[in-house]
Amino acid sequence: MKLLRYALLLLFIFCLAANIFAQKTDAKKEKEERKKWKEKKSKVEPLQYRDMLKEIDELKAENEALKRQNASMQAGFDDKEALKASLQKQIDELKKGGANTTVKTEPNEVDASFKSKGVIFRVQVGAYRKIDLSRFKDNNRNFGILQDGDILKYELGSFNNPKEAYAFKKYLMKIGVPSPWVVAYKDGQRMTEDIRTILKSVGITDADLETDLFKE
Repeated sequence: MKLLRYALLLLFIFCLAANIFAQKTDAKKEKEERKKWKEKKSKVEPLQYRDMLKEIDELKAENEALKRQNASMQAGFDDKEALKASLQKQIDELKKGGANTTVKTEPNEVDASFKSKGVIFRVQVGAYRKIDLSRFKDNNRNFGILQDGDILKYELGSFNNPKEAYAFKKYLMKIGVPSPWVVAYKDGQRMTEDIRTILKSVGITDADLETDLFKE
């Protein structure tokens, strides 16, 4: 009987020890597993954090670009509206009786604002008969009027650099001015050569002429 009790006690102690050992083993495995996940976490999180920062920077940059685009579109819209209002005002003035007025110059006489030494470039925005807009000039050097027979030619700007003239032409097209084109003057006289020939004479290359800036 005592032997049986002793055997049962040993069995109980063995089971208890086995259970404790199993718990320790499980705890050790769990600790090792946590350590592994912690290592993985320490490796993954900085990369994820970096990617998040990168994504945030990209979103910020995109947002700023959209803001600039919106501001540019709004500025273009405002410029176009201002131009429309100015043109409408001129039309209203002409309807009041100024439409049949002629410029008091001799045929082909060059406006004083054109008389610059060397080659300059301007942007012609129209050529009309019996429409005199000289009243709107007000000695503005950037607004030129040239009479060629009974045709009045209206030109804007005065550029030594042809690239600036073409950029201005593109801008006028953007805000709604129909079909402006670049013309050239040398020592106050309008040049009659082909514009591409003139451009080459001032250093514009064939490669330049193939860019969007110089394309019609």
